[in-house]
Amino acid sequence: MDHPLTSTFQGLGIVLASLLSLFHSSSQAQVISGLTAYQSGTTIVLELATVSSVDIGALNFFYSDDNGSVWQPIDSDCLTPVSSQSVEWAVLECLSIDVFSRDNIRFKAISSSCSGSVRFDGYDYRIVEIGSQCWFAENLRTTHYANGDPIPGSLTDSEWASTTFGAQAIYGQKWANLETYGRLYNWYAVEDSRGLCPSGWHVPTNREWKALEMELGMTYSEANATRWRGTDQGAYLKSSSTDSPSWNGTNASGFSALPGGLRNSSFGNFYGGGSYGSWWSASSHGPSSAWNRMLGSASDYVNRDGKSLRSGFSVRCVRD
Repeated sequence: MDHPLTSTFQGLGIVLASLLSLFHSSSQAQVISGLTAYQSGTTIVLELATVSSVDIGALNFFYSDDNGSVWQPIDSDCLTPVSSQSVEWAVLECLSIDVFSRDNIRFKAISSSCSGSVRFDGYDYRIVEIGSQCWFAENLRTTHYANGDPIPGSLTDSEWASTTFGAQAIYGQKWANLETYGRLYNWYAVEDSRGLCPSGWHVPTNREWKALEMELGMTYSEANATRWRGTDQGAYLKSSSTDSPSWNGTNASGFSALPGGLRNSSFGNFYGGGSYGSWWSASSHGPSSAWNRMLGSASDYVNRDGKSLRSGFSVRCVRD
């Protein structure tokens, strides 16, 4: 969501333009988050203060002086790179109007690339382009919905097996697993309208998982069977033995899947860590189940099935 300036520009004073969690994207472009703006003399500095990895030269900058209804490009000839994370806009040289005379001035920066990282809830996620899709290259680990509300965690086994609300957990409740595997979520968290992924991203649907698999060589008939296995697509998705962290795939896709284990829907216990990885889709399979994808150490197949909404699986985000 776009956010207006917290206050107006007055004279040559410095005012911060906060546009946190600002993502608006398509398969070809994404709005970069963490953009701030402040006046410096007769120019405006646009700074990507919270972005850890971005090609500043590959970005296009825009402004709106009507609360985001109409966006106008900032001429690249008016922009001077200041650092790897900021540019200076010669606003008085390039505009005949005072764009800061109103409270509803907004900015955004758009990148058409799928590289580097995306910052969400204090963590920088690597991203990877696979076909026409842009994916997180690591599992989600957030403890908050996209609107900032907390996702309940630290549930006991019995609490996990009985809850009908969104919940998250670290495999085995051991902090050492967080860095490698991210967190596990039940499907109530996936379907929550507050969103698990940052704005402009979402949990992939069953159809989007199929598109990924067919991009890696799965046939149309395999992808559309009720329950199927591919041939080598699992190997292409799994991290390789030379990756860190590693698994026993080739990681030809760059997806970097890992065996983060599961949390049982009936008993709430953890199992399969180091042997299995399972990921939610956003698509319902029925009144009490949803589609997932599972990879295992013993084969290079991709397995799809409908699993209980109380199951604890990993989550990846894909760009809108």
